Amino acid sequence: MKTLYLLLAAAFVVLPASANAQDILSTEVLSTRQATQVDLGSKKALGYYGKQNGKCNLTVMVFDKNQDASSENASAARLKVLVTPGTTASLESVNGRSVAFFCGSGARRMTVMTLGNKPTLPNT
Repeated sequence: MKTLYLLLAAAFVVLPASANAQDILSTEVLSTRQATQVDLGSKKALGYYGKQNGKCNLTVMVFDKNQDASSENASAARLKVLVTPGTTASLESVNGRSVAFFCGSGARRMTVMTLGNKPTLPNT
């Protein structure tokens, strides 16, 4: 389980500069303790945030889309990260989607963007 947390933590990176308006599939603005659910292909992410020391204290749980939450075999991973206002943390799925969490000024709002994964080929 510790390895899973480390892998999820490694997936939180700054939103790449290559993301542009055509990559954004949906946008939602959250206030503190308001939850959102994002489809990441075979996984779903459920996230919310609170304010902590002027930053967005983001909590995201990732689970299999088709699992029964009441099942004995149900599993999920939870990641908590502090996001500084004006910066973005993102979670990427190998199934082609990602979600970006942008912390607004004073941590009063958090913008959640679901992004399409468009692979780019290097110039040759």
